[in-house]
Amino acid sequence: MTLERFKLATKANITHVPYKSGGALLPDVIAGNIDGAMTELASSLEIHKGNQARIIGISAGKRARLAPDIPTLDEQGAKGFLAQSFVGVVAPAKTPADVIAKLQKAIATGLAAGTPAAQKLTATGSELATPEQMTPAGFAAFIKKDYDDMGEAAKAAGLGKKK
Repeated sequence: MTLERFKLATKANITHVPYKSGGALLPDVIAGNIDGAMTELASSLEIHKGNQARIIGISAGKRARLAPDIPTLDEQGAKGFLAQSFVGVVAPAKTPADVIAKLQKAIATGLAAGTPAAQKLTATGSELATPEQMTPAGFAAFIKKDYDDMGEAAKAAGLGKKK
């Protein structure tokens, strides 16, 4: 869906060839079997730094700390284009508020800047969620926006409901 969103944002005529994972497609990038790919920075940074392939842009709001030489897609004209993989914690809707609050506090504490967990994630090129995104309301808003963006991409790609 990210590639479909990119095509929509840039009007690029790109053929989408699905792969099971970034790890599965990178050998084809290195070998020159495909002209390009869109995958996670953490998956491709090593081959970029090893000059096996070249990352030409990242879909983040700012340049990556581990690769400041790589411009964002926004800097290159795809204004406002962001694409992010994320991991979050969800609980059943009827979970008591005090349990949610304890869980949220533990997550925010465990992923605070400088903690071992935060250092391990950022060492691979991951970006930590903002403090707002680490709240139930902030994460819900993030998921809603992502859901809406994917719906627009699906519609543009002709993947809507059949009537």
